[in-house]
Amino acid sequence: MSPEISGTPTTEPAGHLEGRPSARGARRTPIKVARSTVVGAALTAAITALMTACAGTPVEPAPRSSATAIKIPTPVVDPSATTSIGPTPSATPPPFDVLANMPPAAKEHTAKGAEAFARYFFESVSKTTEVPSPKQLPRLCSPGLKMCTVRESRSAELAANRHKPSGPILEVASITQIPDTPSPADFQYFRIAIRQLPSRELDADNRDVGQWTSPNDFLFETRLIWEGDHWLMDDVGDITTRNAP
Repeated sequence: MSPEISGTPTTEPAGHLEGRPSARGARRTPIKVARSTVVGAALTAAITALMTACAGTPVEPAPRSSATAIKIPTPVVDPSATTSIGPTPSATPPPFDVLANMPPAAKEHTAKGAEAFARYFFESVSKTTEVPSPKQLPRLCSPGLKMCTVRESRSAELAANRHKPSGPILEVASITQIPDTPSPADFQYFRIAIRQLPSRELDADNRDVGQWTSPNDFLFETRLIWEGDHWLMDDVGDITTRNAP
């Protein structure tokens, strides 16, 4: 089993994740990486024979000559129109663009906007893994945030090997705002419950490669920072981890 939310498959040891130091002196929470027991083109030929008769006084028919056979041309198959036999490889889906898919609510400079962004951040952790999308998740993070670095490495590894998980790797169970006194407008704090979902790692032919994640529950404390005109995930601290039944 792999600590999928916080790191890579079974072979990677656990470590500590933490965000970048805040220039504004905001508090930070150390992060402990959680571990879990891991067809073809059909050619048609249409031939239409049109027979006409002229109206007039009936006359005796002339003696018939020997019948002339009507030759129907044989369709010629264009070699370029033939189709190959066998399964068609599935197309590789495009990377998940974290900015293009961000909901409008997550762009608002309000507490509700920060909450929407925090939820979207963890949804993007799952999406950029389901469809391995290197260089996407860091666009939502402050520079140096370790969780983003680890998830970026995992996404790049999957993309390089043409591997993918069998489905979503996590879901957001709940989000609770953490009061801060005074609470600066450019910082927001949330406690976020995450449910890690069971999944299998598959190769390009959808064959199981023997890596998996198991159900697990995580509770994170997070800090968001407003930078110019958008929110960024500034710190992620794992405060509790419990194996789900």
